[in-house]
Amino acid sequence: MYNLHYSVKPCQNKPLQYKFDKRYQDAHLKAIEKENLKRITQENNRLLKRMHEIQKHSIIGNENDQYLEKSLNEEQRLKEVKRVTQENKEIIKRLKNPKNSYNRAKWENDWMNTLTYMTNISKFTLYHQKSVSKKKNQLTEDEKWREKK
Repeated sequence: MYNLHYSVKPCQNKPLQYKFDKRYQDAHLKAIEKENLKRITQENNRLLKRMHEIQKHSIIGNENDQYLEKSLNEEQRLKEVKRVTQENKEIIKRLKNPKNSYNRAKWENDWMNTLTYMTNISKFTLYHQKSVSKKKNQLTEDEKWREKK
């Protein structure tokens, strides 16, 4: 099932055995690290040489032949850009001209209901009754007409 760890140098003394194994593992990890660093430096050198060659040839190549790059999906990209800009304009327009979806009369009516609930459950009903009566006196003519219906 699992590979068991077999000691490099078998020994009866457990601390000594651990010391040997630890030393072997550390040496092995250092060797792996050296190999990785060596591989990385080789890869970096190879890429550096390649970039140097590309840079050398690109200067010479640009003088003689100038190619116009044509994208195959340029039309699609332009359509996408137009669509995104149009959506952005619509969003900006909505942000600049917000329409209120809140009704002040409804809010005041809800507040009056809340105050009546508060007076029903409150110990101190006088304070809330005064505020409720003040609010009822401040109703506009239109709201008074609606209440009569």
